Amino acid sequence: MCVVFTPLAWRSSRSTAPTAPWSVTANWWSVTRSRPMSRRPRLARSGPTPPPVQPRCRDMRRIAVALSIATMLAASPLFAASAEELLQEAQRLEKAGNDQDAVKVYEEYLTKFSDHSQRNEALYRQAKCLDSLGLAEPAVEKLKVVLNADRKSFRNKPEALFLLGRLYASLKDYKNAADAYEKLLAEGAGLNEDEALNLCAGWYALQDKFDDAAAKFNLLKRKKDSPLAETAAYKLVLLWLRAEKFDNAVLALQDMAQIYPKSEHLPELMLRLADAYRKAGKIDKTIALCGQLGEAYPKSPEALAARYLLAVCHKDQKDAKKAAEAFEEVAKAARATNKLIAADALAQAAELYRGELNNTPLAMQKYEDAAVLARETDGERRGLILETCWFNLAEHYFAQKKYQVALEYYLQLRNLGTKINILGRIMACQNELKQFDNAMALSQADIEAVRKKVAENVGTTIAAEAEVYLLDRRFHEAMRGRGDVSVLGPEYEKLLTTYKPDVLATDGLDLYILQQTGICYGNGNTKAQYEKAVAAFEKALVVGKDNVANRITCLENIALAAERFSDTPRARKAYAELFALTKKKVDEQPDDKAANAKATEYLKAMLTRADNKDAVQSALETAQKIIDEKGALSDMGRAAKFYMGELYFIKKDFSAAAKHYADFIKIYGPKQDSEGDIVDAPYRPKAIDEPTEQLYEAAVRIAHCWYLQGHEQNTAKAYTWMVKNFPVQNRYMPEAQYHLALELAKGKAGESKEAKRKFATAMWQKVVNTSLDFEAKDFSKKYHPWVNNDSERYEAMQEYVRMAVMRSGQAFSEAGDNELAAHCFRTYLELFAPRQRNNKRNEDIPPDPQLSIARYALGREYITLKSPTRLVEAYKPYLTGLRDDKFRISSLKLLGYHAGKAELWDVATDAYATLLDEYGSNKLDAKGRPIPVPSSERIRTKSGNWDGIRMPPPKDFNTAEIRYALGFQMWRKQDYARCVVTLRPFLDDPALKFNNFRERALFMAGQSAFKLREYSNAAPLLLALIREYPNHEAAEEAHTFAAQALVETRQWDDLTLVYRNFIKVWPRSNRRPKMDLTYAMGLSAQDKPADAVPIFRNLAEGDTFEDVKADAWYQLGLASLRGNDPQKAATQFEKSVSIYARDKACLAAAKAFRTLKQDDKAMTFLDRIDRDFAENADRALLDEAKAIRADIERARLKSGKKN
Repeated sequence: MCVVFTPLAWRSSRSTAPTAPWSVTANWWSVTRSRPMSRRPRLARSGPTPPPVQPRCRDMRRIAVALSIATMLAASPLFAASAEELLQEAQRLEKAGNDQDAVKVYEEYLTKFSDHSQRNEALYRQAKCLDSLGLAEPAVEKLKVVLNADRKSFRNKPEALFLLGRLYASLKDYKNAADAYEKLLAEGAGLNEDEALNLCAGWYALQDKFDDAAAKFNLLKRKKDSPLAETAAYKLVLLWLRAEKFDNAVLALQDMAQIYPKSEHLPELMLRLADAYRKAGKIDKTIALCGQLGEAYPKSPEALAARYLLAVCHKDQKDAKKAAEAFEEVAKAARATNKLIAADALAQAAELYRGELNNTPLAMQKYEDAAVLARETDGERRGLILETCWFNLAEHYFAQKKYQVALEYYLQLRNLGTKINILGRIMACQNELKQFDNAMALSQADIEAVRKKVAENVGTTIAAEAEVYLLDRRFHEAMRGRGDVSVLGPEYEKLLTTYKPDVLATDGLDLYILQQTGICYGNGNTKAQYEKAVAAFEKALVVGKDNVANRITCLENIALAAERFSDTPRARKAYAELFALTKKKVDEQPDDKAANAKATEYLKAMLTRADNKDAVQSALETAQKIIDEKGALSDMGRAAKFYMGELYFIKKDFSAAAKHYADFIKIYGPKQDSEGDIVDAPYRPKAIDEPTEQLYEAAVRIAHCWYLQGHEQNTAKAYTWMVKNFPVQNRYMPEAQYHLALELAKGKAGESKEAKRKFATAMWQKVVNTSLDFEAKDFSKKYHPWVNNDSERYEAMQEYVRMAVMRSGQAFSEAGDNELAAHCFRTYLELFAPRQRNNKRNEDIPPDPQLSIARYALGREYITLKSPTRLVEAYKPYLTGLRDDKFRISSLKLLGYHAGKAELWDVATDAYATLLDEYGSNKLDAKGRPIPVPSSERIRTKSGNWDGIRMPPPKDFNTAEIRYALGFQMWRKQDYARCVVTLRPFLDDPALKFNNFRERALFMAGQSAFKLREYSNAAPLLLALIREYPNHEAAEEAHTFAAQALVETRQWDDLTLVYRNFIKVWPRSNRRPKMDLTYAMGLSAQDKPADAVPIFRNLAEGDTFEDVKADAWYQLGLASLRGNDPQKAATQFEKSVSIYARDKACLAAAKAFRTLKQDDKAMTFLDRIDRDFAENADRALLDEAKAIRADIERARLKSGKKN
């Protein structure tokens, strides 16, 4: 299919397309384009009780009007008036808009003059009044009466039909509405014809009568002079899309393009069609149509949305990496033209990075970028995007125990009006941060007094100060409640124009208002608010240019706002100005410690904001200048020296950076000896303060510099120096010890088992725990202080701890110390177990991707150690969860095999059943959505929290192998019913017909079905085995089972073929007598006694198995009964029981002797049934025996009474 369109000239005045233009709204048939809903205003937090709200809902309005009408009608005096006077009065009231009184007068007229010539006109006008009052039902009843008249006697009949259709539609009675308009169109709609066609088509669409709706739209779209024609063509395409008739939609779209080539709806419809194809799983057509859209309308919003749709296609195809990259490309392209789509695309990419790609740091970065973009827009999806981003960011930082950052995001979520319950999280953060509200109460009387003062002193300083006071009160309330203070920015700003400059200049009120304006806007979420904030502070800088405190306040706020909106150059400029201000004070007062500290702080901020080559070079020059001016030993000189190393590092001049860091340690660190080591090492600082942390950081940075240059020897030397000289409470020790332990595994020497054991021991004891005695009581006390330490200080080091645990386990395993390896992997799971998160799927989110590796490796170690019970303990979580774990399938296979080998049947069957239940293709509903697997079709009875939607299996997923393994476990367990359910697909499923497991699966399934007496299942399974695998190792047994099943299911032709084949291949088989008996039973069932009886007699009188002889006598007895010889039958049944008693033979003998009136003998066989077969016989047989016994006893009792 190919759709060809003529490119359209894009009009600059065209409105921006909605965020998701391809989504069809619920009422698409009644509007051309949906308009975004206005945001609901936020409710006030406090204030006087509002007046009672008048009833607004339609039902309440109807009741109120109806009661009013009834009251007026009851109280209205029936004044004497003619029909014409009443009708004129009613029309006058109607024209004046007094519909209630008009209804009353019309009613009076109709009551008094029911046979008047204007009765139909009055009914029609009364219906119009009732419609105006919102009383649709009574209006409909009035119109029904009117429409019985013909058109000649009632000239407004078309208008009445038009009104009736609308009223039916308002009552959602679309069938009657459409019927009314069909009648209207048939009789002639006049000027209303176009609108009638449009509305009638819409009502047919609501009833899913798509062909009827299409007929109306087709009529309307051809009327080129109609203003609704193009709309009809547009709606026709949407109609076929809703009906999922894509070929019709394509034809309608092509037709529209020819009739209305300049329609602005064409790109939108192409996009909708592409999305419909995507939902239907026709990805190739989606891609082709998106390509055409991009070529025809390259600059349209729909072209951008088409690129977004292509990214969604990649996501649907489970290609997470490609989808994420595509979403990022969309965001890059949309950033300049449609920031909302850019934000949406980044949020989608973040979801993929967080979930499928398991790259949490990158995901958080994308969430932050998406939130920044979303804040600058006002689209419909803005709130949802911000909610998604802020919630994930908040949860991420909460998990990392960065409570201040998390709290800020939670509070932004609350201000957004989220429905997510985050109150607990907010309280937890505030509790950790020791934040408590100290709200200051202010009475309403006080507020009214201030307002009165404003009114009494308009335009004066007093009024200005009062208004500022009231605004400040609201400002502080919002700040305490973490509300949105940005809404107060315009109100502060308004004061600057409300009052004259000389009034505001009093006591620096103008300066204060500008500062408050900037603070309010600076707390906003949009770029426009940020720019207003900067503009307000810059005005304040001009107004208060001689006020240093004002300049510092304004510049600090500009820097903070710039940081929030990622305007690094502006932030760097602000910090540079702040540094210049405070440095000036330090130059004047060198001993002012506070000024020195502040200047140093601004210097750090300025130097660390260098983000490009020129900025770095400028920062280096500034730092060197500070050192030259203030001296290296000054606070500012020390900060400048340290950050010069950082700047060279950013510049990638790693040699210069290493030299500066080494000089920093020499200048500011403890004394060193001639070898460069600390005298009396290790260094024991008095406190772990900022100067100490700088020394530790400088030491590790030297190692980083050598590492980035690829100099492994110097890297190891730098880490060794740090471990020897700076080990005390050094937060970088895990990193150093990890890298030094790695040195033991390098080269060929590190490949021996002894070297691996040495490496694993060093890695574990130096980085994780000083002990390898995992069972010791004090083992947990011997962890290094940084292990699983969530404090901010050790946060970055947790990655080294995780890697150390995993590398230790791997090395112990390779060295053959599997028990130690298992302990390492188990420790990993205990230390870094996932915490419960309140996420959408309500599942555990692993903190890192190695968690799944650790669990899988632990199970493999238990397999090596031949410990199936511990293997079950390790892999059991896979049965009910961990569905996104890449090792889940392999783990469940291993669990099923080894649990079955250890005869842990329940676990083994659950493992295999989980694989078969949860992986595979899904059935789809009419809309292409997957249908959950019903409970009755699931193999596993307890499926945990599985939602029934199967996941796509990997390419190497061998369904046949897993199904056979599960069936084999059930067969060994003698769970024959589930064995049949599991293995039956090997008979019918084409995907399972050509594999190595089918032969054995058919036999086990057939044998199981036979033992369950499910002969209709057993027969086709065993027949398939016999025909397709004649050399099967149990072919003889399969023939006998198949023959008996064929007799039970009365498949005589197949029985004959099976019997003849058996005789041909195994003429002297021990199973021959049984086969002969079964064949004869088939002949007997076909009413061929002449053929069957000789075979039965030969078996009964021959030398063969007792059970076969007994069954032969039983069959002879049945034949005698059919020949009306009960005496002979009774004798044959008796012989059968005497040779090998069976319940059916005993019952048959009892019935025969009962027929012969030999009740004593009959009772003998009934007693035999009760004695030998009461527990295992068929219930129906036992009931029949019980009935015969009761019959005999009644006969005896009756006989005794006669005597």
